[in-house]
Amino acid sequence: MSKPAANRSSVANLAWAIGGVVWLALLVGLLFLARDWAFEELTTTEARADWESWRAEVRRQHADGATEPVRRRVPQSAEPPSLVLLRDHFGACLGGTLIFGSLLYVVSVIFLRGALCQNPGERGA
Repeated sequence: MSKPAANRSSVANLAWAIGGVVWLALLVGLLFLARDWAFEELTTTEARADWESWRAEVRRQHADGATEPVRRRVPQSAEPPSLVLLRDHFGACLGGTLIFGSLLYVVSVIFLRGALCQNPGERGA
């Protein structure tokens, strides 16, 4: 392998690695924004009242024996599921985001490198 080809390959690898770091930083940043949104929007008295009215409507439908195709269960939580998820299980959400975001990026890079490769012999580089 010639020196310029090796240099080009290492620059490409560095670019893909920087892209991966940027991708993961973007995903984690969006997750933190979602958590902040949930704290701001779903902890208000209006949001709690909306959630309680929705639960009351489901209870009413359940008591009336509604004949809908899908029968809803009455939610047991006094808080919206989005708030509970992003408050109480944020670590699991963050871990899942990092694992599945990394997996998505790695698979995408493998496919893109294979598609962009001009010489089939340089795929191993």
